[in-house]
Amino acid sequence: MKRLLLVLLFVLLAPFEVRADPLRPLRRALALAHTDTAKARYYWLASEVVESNDSIRYFAQQAMLLLERALPTVQGAERRRLLRLLGGAVNNLGVGYSDGGKEAQAETLFLRAARLRQQGGDVRGQVESLANLASILHSTKHDYAEALRYYQQGVRAGEHVPAARSVVTRCLSGLGNLYGLLGDQGAELRYNLRALALLEQEGEPLALLDALTNLSHVYLDGFNDTIRAEGYARRAQQLALETPGTGARLSNALLLRGRIRLRQHRLRAARALLLEARQFAGRLQTTYFVAQAELYLALTEEEAHHLPLALRHARQAVVTAGRGSSITQRDAELIQSRLYEKLAQPQAALDHYRRYIVLRDSVQNEQNQKAAYRQRLSYEFAGREARLKAAQERRQAVAAAEVRRQRQLRTATSLGAGGLLLLATGLYHALRRAERLKQLVTNQKQNLQAQRDRLDTSLTELRATQARLIQQEKMASLGELTAGVAHEIQNPLNFVNNFADVSTELLNELEEAQTAGDAEEVTALVADVRQNLTKITEHGQRAAGIIKGMLEHSRPSTGEWVPTDVNALCGEYLRLAYQTLRATDETFKAELKTDLEPGLGRVLAVPGDLGRVLLNLLGNAFYAVRQRQLTGELGYQPTVGVATKPVGQQVEIRVTDNGMGISEDLQQKIFQPFFTTKPPGEGTGLGLSLSYNIVTQGHGGRLHVESRPGQGSTFLIQLPLRKPVISSPDDAE
Repeated sequence: MKRLLLVLLFVLLAPFEVRADPLRPLRRALALAHTDTAKARYYWLASEVVESNDSIRYFAQQAMLLLERALPTVQGAERRRLLRLLGGAVNNLGVGYSDGGKEAQAETLFLRAARLRQQGGDVRGQVESLANLASILHSTKHDYAEALRYYQQGVRAGEHVPAARSVVTRCLSGLGNLYGLLGDQGAELRYNLRALALLEQEGEPLALLDALTNLSHVYLDGFNDTIRAEGYARRAQQLALETPGTGARLSNALLLRGRIRLRQHRLRAARALLLEARQFAGRLQTTYFVAQAELYLALTEEEAHHLPLALRHARQAVVTAGRGSSITQRDAELIQSRLYEKLAQPQAALDHYRRYIVLRDSVQNEQNQKAAYRQRLSYEFAGREARLKAAQERRQAVAAAEVRRQRQLRTATSLGAGGLLLLATGLYHALRRAERLKQLVTNQKQNLQAQRDRLDTSLTELRATQARLIQQEKMASLGELTAGVAHEIQNPLNFVNNFADVSTELLNELEEAQTAGDAEEVTALVADVRQNLTKITEHGQRAAGIIKGMLEHSRPSTGEWVPTDVNALCGEYLRLAYQTLRATDETFKAELKTDLEPGLGRVLAVPGDLGRVLLNLLGNAFYAVRQRQLTGELGYQPTVGVATKPVGQQVEIRVTDNGMGISEDLQQKIFQPFFTTKPPGEGTGLGLSLSYNIVTQGHGGRLHVESRPGQGSTFLIQLPLRKPVISSPDDAE
């Protein structure tokens, strides 16, 4: 409707000048306008026409100033009209800020625009502003709960208003995409189907094309339904061919159809579709679709046993994806590792598998955060729904009690004096009232019990999800530990090889001495060989101990308590954590300090669990000193240390660093699950929480932190010398 008004205005004012300068007729109309309202309308129209963000903001602000000045002077229908106009100007100002990268100001403006348009009765405009607001919360702030709330508000406000259907589809598509990111394929499918139904009525080809490809993705990747996925992808391809300016969308539809044919093992058809998709994407320089086409061409040629050709496509997928898609790079590296293994090139296969591990851990951390957020979100929704239902039932009970009270007053007033009849009637109503109250209390008890059962179920699911995330965190840390273990195990293996070579030379000399009959030399050489064999045994046991420790770290804890050499464990994990960081950054160097009590003896503990605690704390310590080193501070020497000493009936382990330090407010939250100070993708927030539970609940000890910003941190572990008697939380309840 706004575009139609613009066209009519341009035709009336300057039919031959619109193409040359769309603002020229508006300037003429503005010069002839005599009221603030008329001027504001022309400024708003100008903010609709211009494309520059600065121009959009200028014209929208001018319209806002005039409308806010005129609004207090009008009432009734004229006031509602000005509110609608003011809401449109505020919304356009938000668009100017959003496109200009100022999302915080845009968020405030979109919320205000939605309220103004609602007050003015502009349902379509209200839904448009809510969709703009939710899009910023979703894509920029990653506040999924608020984005869901505003998307759903937009759907409720406009789904029954025909004029608002075109913008309601934006909310429905946004909800589908959001639930897809959170892993709820059922909700993603429902909202995309609703969006498609509305778009088929409205007939907007670009939005309809996106809805068709979204549904094809959902059916293929979420439900493995190649039949429905093929139907929607074919419709999307046909619509893209009929609609100008849809080259990228046509590439996406062809890519989808190629993936479907590959899933159906129809390799010739898959190859043809994927090559065509790559051709269209290459013309438009859409690198994402080119990289995806190369990736699935590699899978197609691998299944056809054309291994060199598959390898060429996989390499091209990595090069084309660059740093824009870590998931595409991850999958391409895994394919290359598999292909090199089939081509009998183990070293190349190992190199590409290592790159795959690094990319996989990065993607897995992000997916873990989304899974945890989704579970927490569903738990919050369940709790909110239960509280709302309980409040509604309480209001209904109060209303019912008020109705009963009024009925009692009317009965008492109308009966008057009646002797036995009054007494009988009163007793009858009292009994009925008691029965109703009893039934009401019973119903409320049942409802509250049902709500508690639902909340208990949600809590159980949340605990199960947390347990799975903890195991995934352990495996992720094992992947990071691999490089450090490889470096650490290299030293004893080098010693074994060196002593074996020397022993071979000594045996040759021994044979020469025996031939010469030199008994003294023979005795000396035998002693040297025996000493070398002892060293080989010692370093072989060292390598075996490293492998055993890695296996204990990878498998789920059995909880078996054994006498543990805490000093050896601290020194082992100090070296492993250091070499793990150096495997990713060979330029990093730090000073390692140990102050281990010589006569400490063995402590009764679960060594696998205690090793995980030390690895988490030492890994964080090396991360902290490296971050401070990256600031370029002059004269700074990264230092990480570990110390042990007996304190009464306990053993104290100190892990110290001279890194960035931790502020007091963060120290209060640092052991909470899912809390992390690292950037997205570098931490899940489970390491310190897991360590705290192992020390306090698993070993009956204490774990706390002492830190000052800019001076470093010290984590103190205190463990009892004897096995404590620990009761589980469930037993306590």
